Amino acid sequence: MPISRNSFDSPDYFLRTLGTWWATFFGDRTTVRSMIACAGEMYYQTYIDFLDAIASASKFEIPLFQTKNWHPFTVLASERFTTSQLNNLYGTSQLTYKNALIPAYGDKERSNYFSYRIPENVKEVNAIYNRLLDPSLIMMDNLDFAVDADRHAIHFASDPFENPLVPKRDVLNDRGEVVDQEILLWFNMSQWDHDYIFNQFGYVVKIWMKTSSFYKDFVSAVWDHLTLGPTKATLKLALMAMTGVRFAIDQEVVSDIIYDSDSVHVVTPLNLYTFPSTTTLLVAVGDTIRPGDPLCDAVLIIEPSQTTDWSSVRGVAVGDAMLRMGGVRNPITFENMDTELEYLGIDQAGKAVVQFSVSGFPQDVAEFWRQSHAEGINLGLTLAEALDTRKTKVGQPLPQDLPQTINPFEFVMDNLFSNNLFVILMKPEQFAQGAPGLQGLEYLYKYLTPQTTYMIFIEMNQGEEYYSVGDSEDTLAFQKSVDPITDTTEHLYKDFGPSIKRIKENCR
Repeated sequence: MPISRNSFDSPDYFLRTLGTWWATFFGDRTTVRSMIACAGEMYYQTYIDFLDAIASASKFEIPLFQTKNWHPFTVLASERFTTSQLNNLYGTSQLTYKNALIPAYGDKERSNYFSYRIPENVKEVNAIYNRLLDPSLIMMDNLDFAVDADRHAIHFASDPFENPLVPKRDVLNDRGEVVDQEILLWFNMSQWDHDYIFNQFGYVVKIWMKTSSFYKDFVSAVWDHLTLGPTKATLKLALMAMTGVRFAIDQEVVSDIIYDSDSVHVVTPLNLYTFPSTTTLLVAVGDTIRPGDPLCDAVLIIEPSQTTDWSSVRGVAVGDAMLRMGGVRNPITFENMDTELEYLGIDQAGKAVVQFSVSGFPQDVAEFWRQSHAEGINLGLTLAEALDTRKTKVGQPLPQDLPQTINPFEFVMDNLFSNNLFVILMKPEQFAQGAPGLQGLEYLYKYLTPQTTYMIFIEMNQGEEYYSVGDSEDTLAFQKSVDPITDTTEHLYKDFGPSIKRIKENCR
């Protein structure tokens, strides 16, 4: 006989499994039905746990949370949160760093709800009953209450202690005096976080993140790196899990693009891809896309080549771990701008010496150029010889044989990194809500193709700063520019920021 959720809710179903005598001829069938109904609730929890155990064998099917059919919830009236206990937390939605009408990190939460603490690993509750059998009160999620998993609290629209249908009892002290009150409610189909993914798969690769479908997919991608080998395909799977920005899944044709208030949807006959409305799409209706193709510019993987367009990148800072030059302790920055090529003459070895502008500490820059020229001599090709524009290269190049300007960034990317480095362009503002984001980058480098590394370019959009002129408040927006912006005003002004506050969660 097939088993379903309805089977455990049906006493008649269990009566039939006991046999015809109990189901038809036994005189006190009502009592038997009541006993079986209570037992069925316990059996259903066993059934749920059994299915979870089976699913946990697969990194694709493992559940995020444990489902509890029923769980008793008791709380004291004295445990109600006050407004001062509900600070805004880092990482929650619709919070900002700027002084605006939207609440900021560290501000006190303005709440009209009746809030109480719940166990830390409770993530969702489907409904709340005042008793298990024949309940007279049912409260529904997002209507009568809401679970705040970040603050480990539950917010009720009305105070349950004032509801006459909620079971309650007085709490007495040693002298028999009433000092508090306690209520009992029942969570139905609640979700509990027991770190299933980490305990089953994540611990092997030493990756722990907050439990989510993104974390599950990220661990799965890392396992693919280990079992299938590090490939561009598995890297894209990891990036999709980190950011929530999806690449194309199948070979398909874009049939429609739909915009709404906060999202844009790329529609194909096989899939639906959703991105924030501010995302710049790279596809149009009628385009054919293939598995792994980027659909927007929120996450792009670029393999450096002579034809790569680097116009959107400001420059790159290369550290000592990649330079591998003794004595160069700090990064050398190669800016994406044309700079004059400087001809320094002929050295003692008879080689032409040229340099171009790079940024860094003066002693590091001097040591970088000294070692670069020495290495060029050892390899039989100095920088001047590599830049020689003559068709017939006889002797050392003179100033007229060399280009007048050079772009340091493009030269480094096209000549030094073209075969062993790829670039990832990322826009965190367009990541999906709840995605791990940039914290996943620290795990990726362990699973790269041998002799290969990656470079991350992250677009950071400046926000707004606020200042006061007289009795009015104006907004000063900082523009993206190499040179600092200076301005003057005839009025005295008061600066409102920046301010430093403690937050209860790590910034990653």
